[in-house]
Amino acid sequence: MVTTKYNPLKILIVLLALVGLVIAPIHGQETISSAKSHNTLTVQLEQDFLNLENQKRTETAKYSSQVEFSEDFTSTTYRDPITNVEGWGTGSIRSPKKSFSLAGTIGSPGSAVGVYVEGNYAYIADEIGGVRIIDISDPTTPTFAAVYDEWNSEGYDVHVTGDNAYIAGGTFYILNVSDPTSPKRIVSVFGTLNQAYDLDVAGNYAYVANGTYGLRVFDISDPTTPFLADSFGPSDSYQGVYVEGNYAYVADGSNGLQVIDISDPTTLTGVDMIDTVDARDVFIAGNYAYVADAASGLRVIDISDPSNPTLAGSYDTPGSAYEVYVEGDYAYVADGSSGLQVIDISDPTTPSFVDSFGTSDSSQGVYVEGNYAYVADGSNGLQVIKISDSVTPNTIDFASTNHRARDVHVAGDYAYVADGESGLNVVDISDPLNSISVGNYDTPNTSWGVHVAGDYAYLADLHSGLQVIDISDPTNPTFAGSYDTPGRATGVYVDGDYAYVADYDRGLRVVDISDPTNPTSAGDYDGSGFAQKVFIAGDYAYVANRLDFQVIDISDPTNLTLAGFYDSTVPYFDNDVYVAGDYAYVAEEQGFTVLDISNPATPTYAGGIDTTGAASGVYIEGDYAYIADGSNGLEVIDISDPTSISPLSLVGNYNTPGSAYDVFIAGDYAYVADGWGGLNVVEIARHRTRQYESLSYAQSLKVYTISDSATITRITLSSSYSTPTDTSVAFAITLNGGTSWNQVNPGDENVFETSGNDLRWKADLSSSDSYSLVTAQINSVTITHEHYPEPTITSNLANNSIHNSNSEIVLTISDSSLLNEIRSNWDNSGDRVLSAPLASTFSEFLPITEEEHTLYIKAEDLVGNFINIRFAFTTDDTDPTIVSHSGLSDNVVISGEHEIIVTATDNVEVDRVEFLIDDVQEHITTSSPYMWQWDTVDVSNGDYTVTIRAVDKAGNEIEKSIDVTVKNIQGPPVIEIFGITIPIDPGTLITIAGLSIPVLGASYFFYIRRFRYKDIYKMYERLYTGDNLQEIKKEIKTKYPKYSYSKIDAILRKGKKIS
Repeated sequence: MVTTKYNPLKILIVLLALVGLVIAPIHGQETISSAKSHNTLTVQLEQDFLNLENQKRTETAKYSSQVEFSEDFTSTTYRDPITNVEGWGTGSIRSPKKSFSLAGTIGSPGSAVGVYVEGNYAYIADEIGGVRIIDISDPTTPTFAAVYDEWNSEGYDVHVTGDNAYIAGGTFYILNVSDPTSPKRIVSVFGTLNQAYDLDVAGNYAYVANGTYGLRVFDISDPTTPFLADSFGPSDSYQGVYVEGNYAYVADGSNGLQVIDISDPTTLTGVDMIDTVDARDVFIAGNYAYVADAASGLRVIDISDPSNPTLAGSYDTPGSAYEVYVEGDYAYVADGSSGLQVIDISDPTTPSFVDSFGTSDSSQGVYVEGNYAYVADGSNGLQVIKISDSVTPNTIDFASTNHRARDVHVAGDYAYVADGESGLNVVDISDPLNSISVGNYDTPNTSWGVHVAGDYAYLADLHSGLQVIDISDPTNPTFAGSYDTPGRATGVYVDGDYAYVADYDRGLRVVDISDPTNPTSAGDYDGSGFAQKVFIAGDYAYVANRLDFQVIDISDPTNLTLAGFYDSTVPYFDNDVYVAGDYAYVAEEQGFTVLDISNPATPTYAGGIDTTGAASGVYIEGDYAYIADGSNGLEVIDISDPTSISPLSLVGNYNTPGSAYDVFIAGDYAYVADGWGGLNVVEIARHRTRQYESLSYAQSLKVYTISDSATITRITLSSSYSTPTDTSVAFAITLNGGTSWNQVNPGDENVFETSGNDLRWKADLSSSDSYSLVTAQINSVTITHEHYPEPTITSNLANNSIHNSNSEIVLTISDSSLLNEIRSNWDNSGDRVLSAPLASTFSEFLPITEEEHTLYIKAEDLVGNFINIRFAFTTDDTDPTIVSHSGLSDNVVISGEHEIIVTATDNVEVDRVEFLIDDVQEHITTSSPYMWQWDTVDVSNGDYTVTIRAVDKAGNEIEKSIDVTVKNIQGPPVIEIFGITIPIDPGTLITIAGLSIPVLGASYFFYIRRFRYKDIYKMYERLYTGDNLQEIKKEIKTKYPKYSYSKIDAILRKGKKIS
């Protein structure tokens, strides 16, 4: 049995969570409201809440005008300091250039001439030191792992496949490197006459470039007994070989490139050749052979027809090209004394220089892996060169949603978005460049999670539990069924006939969906904490819990049991989980954590990294984790080794316009549920395509130059800019100083949903290689915008307030003489048109149904400009209830002080409780418990009616009356001794020695009270210094705890000690 342990901090958090939801997330991720709030709507400008089409202006705008702003970048007047592009003030802006950098280095005893990378190790061929094996798990600090140098063996080239390393080093020999720290020789083949310079391995054969002895092919199906299968040659000097398909391409020195048919490795035949100056190495990519041609640099040979190779292009490097490695659109050339040269081969017919990095000795071998180039640099050993910063995603499109996108699931050509209070939003992504919303289903509550299976979308709909939506026609989603869970449904995962619902404070719920139109409860695990999301893998449900990480055994969905848990010493507030292989990848508000779940009963910490934002969602694809990181957008983390995640593992980021809640990967795109930013479609660069982006941005200060009383409505941005291959420029506009941005296309007119008068622009400039000398450039930006004086509409009732149906809403409109018409609409139930001439005010009564209502108002001027405003009110005609009261009873005689305590409730909210004596208000309290301390000595003896009145937020009220008779002792106090009543002046102390004095209760207490009053007066006179009245009251309260502060005030006023 697994026993859950808790630390005191978590217990405190649980207590706080019971009041509402867990404390507000650290990085701005909002908490879940306890219900659909009465004050969730705010007054805001919107495009058209009345479902009216946008009306274009048809005549000259009498009350509007055109304004043009131009930026030519010759001054920095409008430059926002956050800008990081170069050149603002010089006539154009461009993304900054970046150079290669040396990440790490390690020496070699002889001369390093060849390198091969496999996993976390680089294998160095040293021409007089054999094979050196270097640990590159941290490329910035390569460390020596092992060496093989028996008989002073030579090393010219190395190739690693599986557990074996094949070395061309004069002779051809094979090492077992299953343990890279302890290589062992398997066999040596001496039939190469000490001229084995290069090799390639394909299938069961090793192809050795054997210098003047040509090409030799060895059968290595049994690595312990390799034998010569065939040879081809002799020739000038076979220096390099690359096998692709049925052909071996051989760098043959002064004879150029040789093409040899190896379809039968035991019978080699020559196909053709093409002459080059001094071919030393060759690399095949696509239909081209890239030849390191010594002093002639890089030659590109078209081999689309291997029987007829032709020269396609060339680039003369400054040094002597020894070796070449092609990755993506770049050829990396080991160029002897000129170090590493990087050539752009995106167009193989016109190779062009990108950048270079000078090494210390003579670069003779190169291998590219990840963000690094590993260079064999002669006597300087291994040089590790950082060639890129990141695998950076690039946004390509936005699809606005109706509310706040919280979760997304992609199926086929559609993205299904859990869109908060707007329910399910369906986006057509068949063309990711032009994604568009095509369908919507408004669920009863707030959609937090979505999972698609077959023809149904399953929504976690907070207080409405599981909602099942038929999406057989994605453009017309319809209700299929529902199951109302007892908690707050925040996540859902469908597996077979069951939907597993993360039900927040009610744990994990299993719903039988074998009939989607009639979901039923199957089982549950109501454990500790707050279940946020769930992922199913095999017989286990992995639950992201706000307090700990839980593994639930679901082998029997009707009988869930806790299998294991991970309880960190600090609560990290798990938000999401994704399981891949033996690891669970958890998005937490503190960052990203990897747990080893190879034994589900005992999850253990494997690695992690603190992200910049609040990680809310996670999706695993290949060697990368894609993190929806709240306000920090989308982050990409290299998880090729889940146990070695460090800040270096963070390889990419895209800062989305909203707040990233979740992410789903499909094909080459990441679909990000971005809160108010809607659905973001982001192009993601894969590890092998190596499209590295350098993102720079330019942003302006406020460029609006007319009266702040006017409002911008329509904008057209134009620009002169250049975007060379693999670079881009994206523009955006804000009308509210940066609170929200809208992406715009140059030359298009844009009508904005949210108007304003704080106009700014920004541009993102990107290039596909972080170290490229080719950058995007902007020469000018021109913005034409239309504005108009905006009428205002105000209400006598506060927005988001509560009233009864007798309440009249009076709307006041400025400049009504300029208006053509006003339309009002309650809850989208049809427009009521008020035509000209228009009064400056008009009224509406709240609907009589007791619920939240929305009043939409559209005011249109004489030329078609319009403004839309919405007000939210709640109708409440139900009176509050006085449940109970204590401290007074009806028709009783009372004296002295009485504390009245009232319990009152309401269907919406109690506003206040009033206490009245004979219809005169004496006291009001607004917080429960509703209390009043009534001192009857402040009134004359007689009959009184005490009224308790409870009033709710809508003004509905209820009263409770209590009739009492006040009878306090009047005149001087008396003391009765042996039946003799003696009047005593107030304050007089009587001492009768030796007598037992029976004292009547009322007279006694009255006497003592007067005596205490005198004592209180003396305390005041003794302690008062002029500014310490509150401190004196506290001391009096401490000595006489039965007196309330209001009573102490009354005593001091009677003694004329205070005014």
